Amino acid sequence: MPTLADVVRAHGGSYVARHPDALLPSHVRALGAIADCRTEALGAELAACHGCGHARLVYHSCRHRACPRCGHDATERWLARHRQALLPVPYFHVVFTLRGEHRSSAASSAPTSAPSSTRSFAPPSRPWPPCAPTPATSAPTSALSPSCTPGHKP
Repeated sequence: MPTLADVVRAHGGSYVARHPDALLPSHVRALGAIADCRTEALGAELAACHGCGHARLVYHSCRHRACPRCGHDATERWLARHRQALLPVPYFHVVFTLRGEHRSSAASSAPTSAPSSTRSFAPPSRPWPPCAPTPATSAPTSALSPSCTPGHKP
């Protein structure tokens, strides 16, 4: 079965040439790193067995995070380290906007402001503005605003 590097080596150059405006420079660099990974393009070292003396070339890796050979192992190690810190409970990502007068204090104490602000959440001091009519396919406008989802009647 061909590897991603084989496919990139065979077709990456023509793809980049055909779609120059569709790729970010960082993506082009990633394709180049994947194509060059563990080939003579990045150089090699001679590794010899201390027991029998057998020697072979060991090609250098690209160490690019997008490379499945290099980045995958590093990503898995990072995930394993961080999974140990997770509690065995469901997690939710919540995004909210602070009012203007609270932004500067939150920015100056970012690591400590989030827990205290979530503990001391209170309803807004003024009523929410009325919901604007939304198309049936639109998403909610804010996680903390009244529901502006399809079917909502203000």
